[in-house]
Amino acid sequence: MYNKLALTSLAFGLLALAVLRVHLDRLEAHITGGSTIRVLMLTADLPAGSVISREALGTRDLPQAFHESRHVAASDLEQVIGSALAIGGQANDTLQWTDLASMRPKARQLSRLIPQGMRAMTLRASGLAPDALIAPGDRVDVLRAGGTGGPGVVLQDVIVLAVGDDIGGAPAGSQRKGGRAGAITVSVTLEQSRVLAEAELAGPLRLVMRNPDDVALNGAGGL
Repeated sequence: MYNKLALTSLAFGLLALAVLRVHLDRLEAHITGGSTIRVLMLTADLPAGSVISREALGTRDLPQAFHESRHVAASDLEQVIGSALAIGGQANDTLQWTDLASMRPKARQLSRLIPQGMRAMTLRASGLAPDALIAPGDRVDVLRAGGTGGPGVVLQDVIVLAVGDDIGGAPAGSQRKGGRAGAITVSVTLEQSRVLAEAELAGPLRLVMRNPDDVALNGAGGL
């Protein structure tokens, strides 16, 4: 009887130790971040534009709780050798896919938005009313508000390429600021640019927005 009780007590004691051990392991994993994943890191300070060499990379074990998909795994070493950094990094920084120039969207260039045979012309900010709702891609008519020759239609159905330094393509809800916010750049032919230049000398200009599907020209002003 005594031996049976002793064995039962021993069994319960071992079970309690096992439960305690599992609990402690889980607690340790929670505190330390769990199992580790080996990722790449920089071993030297590198400025933006630097080409990544094998010597500039090392590895570090990162707890799984702190690992993100943008971290470059050590197994992807060969994929990043020879890549250029889009932003500078310091020694001991973990390497992330978003640090690579090849993984970043290329900046939009105004010159690339000009259709073949057309020209981009920026109207002087001092000659424009504050038409804040006009955005890149809108179609507008250009009016002469007054001055020499009186008011009149200068051009019709002109595409806006940029408003200030905003050439479009920014995330929804974001606004680029600065850089001649009152200037508006439009797409025109060489002859239309001459007409606009003469109109600017004659007096202030104003833009009126069109429906994007309305491409009809009314009377003069559609050179």
